[in-house]
Amino acid sequence: MKTTKHLPILGGALACWLLAGVQASHAGSTMKEQVKAELEKETSKPKASETMKKPAWLTEASLTVSESYDSNVYQTSRGALANNDSAFTTVTPAVGMEFAKLLPSGSESPIGLKSLSLNYAPDIQHWHQTPGQNNTTHKIANTVAGGDGPWSYELKNQLAVVDGRDVAAIYEGGGLNAYSVAARDRQEGWRDLATLWFRYNFDENWFIRPTAYWNMNSWDVVHRSTAGYANWTSRWDANGGVDFGRKVMDKTFVTLGYRYGNQWQGIRPGGDINYSNEYHRILVGLEGKPFSWLTVDLKAGPDIRNFAGRAVLPRNFDEQDMVRTYMDGSASIALTSKDNIKLFTKQYQQVSSLGQNTYLECLYGIAWKHQWIKQFSTDLGFKAFRGDYEVGTGGVFRDDWWLQTSFGAAYALDEHWSLTAGYSIENAFPDHSRYVEREFTRHLGTFGVKWAW
Repeated sequence: MKTTKHLPILGGALACWLLAGVQASHAGSTMKEQVKAELEKETSKPKASETMKKPAWLTEASLTVSESYDSNVYQTSRGALANNDSAFTTVTPAVGMEFAKLLPSGSESPIGLKSLSLNYAPDIQHWHQTPGQNNTTHKIANTVAGGDGPWSYELKNQLAVVDGRDVAAIYEGGGLNAYSVAARDRQEGWRDLATLWFRYNFDENWFIRPTAYWNMNSWDVVHRSTAGYANWTSRWDANGGVDFGRKVMDKTFVTLGYRYGNQWQGIRPGGDINYSNEYHRILVGLEGKPFSWLTVDLKAGPDIRNFAGRAVLPRNFDEQDMVRTYMDGSASIALTSKDNIKLFTKQYQQVSSLGQNTYLECLYGIAWKHQWIKQFSTDLGFKAFRGDYEVGTGGVFRDDWWLQTSFGAAYALDEHWSLTAGYSIENAFPDHSRYVEREFTRHLGTFGVKWAW
């Protein structure tokens, strides 16, 4: 009877135990589900590298710091400025934006816009031994390009505004070569270069392309009458015209074009001479990709100048009308998958930045780049400039040459960090012993570190 008396108590205890087990099991299942949900939530979060990914419209965000050494800051071998050397530091923060990327996906621009870019990169320089050369050059570049069907267009502009010293150097003993321009371009002033073209394809064989060009150089320096003082004067060159193209090979056209333009030259203090002029050019060209390994762009033809009514000329300049050869060309040759060679040349009549002359400027150059591995490349280059002056002294005409050999290397440490190094040697000399004082040699070495997003 005692056993039966306790059965209800045992039954109740067993029921409570079973109920507690069921509740515990349910609680464990709920906890497992909560943990699983938390894990899924964590794994679904974007990684830090993904949240820091550069947006498509931001084409560049970088910072470069370089240390350099210049063995001849003023590019002269005469007087107190001869072979002045200095180390200098350059800091360049850069940002680039492509606003066309902000257009809604699938949307069409009414002007067929493909690119609307803006880039800003100031070069902030501190010269350690020659602090008078300290400057900041604000470089701004923009491109507007697009097209639709048979027509296309492109506008490119490069502006450089220099915040520097407004007092020029004194080159004693006539030691100022035509290409002693490094110090000039570090002084107060601005430069602007713009090109514009529209192209319409009549069919796959013919096109017409109106074009325009603008090149402005303004040096805002104080003018003085001191002997040897570099009174830099402003100058500009602008032209417009049209090209007609005919297909001669796959992706290759011959062109026939015309340009009408004007050159303007400022007058140096204490004088009234300038060589402002107008010109006409008739140009024959070849452009395109005639072979898979070759890309060419060449234009050449007569340059016909007239100075009458625009210039105030010296008595010993008797060419009111002048005919010279204009040429502007480049070629890119892919020797191998790792080697590329570029050839370039330009020849045109130019007015002097000292306001005293006009000269035929010639440029010849070659550059070779080799990609050793994905992260490492080197380049080797050579340039030759020639300034053939139209007005001489005592029947002897200046003919200045400037030669440069350069070497560079770049190594990418990872997707953000890279190193660069470079060295160049310049040799300048006149083509006549009368102007031997214009000779100089310059060595320039640099090492830089860049971080890019």
